[in-house]
Amino acid sequence: MPHFLRTNPVPVVKGGYKSFRPHVRIDFRQFCSYCLVHEDNAAGEENYELDHFRPQKHFPGLIANFYNLYYSCHPCNHIKRYQWPSAELELMGIGFVDLCKDNF
Repeated sequence: MPHFLRTNPVPVVKGGYKSFRPHVRIDFRQFCSYCLVHEDNAAGEENYELDHFRPQKHFPGLIANFYNLYYSCHPCNHIKRYQWPSAELELMGIGFVDLCKDNF
């Protein structure tokens, strides 16, 4: 079973993708989707951001896709940034662990 379960259906919000932040925060239970550090142990909510799991640079059509927005601490979001495996690596099963889909 995945570690995080996403809200279904997609919440209705007004504004850009940042309007999803409260809903994404709830889905990830205030944990970073990468290092699993809770915001209480990382100086609070202000040190967490919305990450585009599939980066905007490579997947511009997913910029406002709720299910592509992950809760991330600033260090993890900064490290991952625009990185994404090539199509060749993905075919070999190499990529980022997706705790919304992968068993962990």
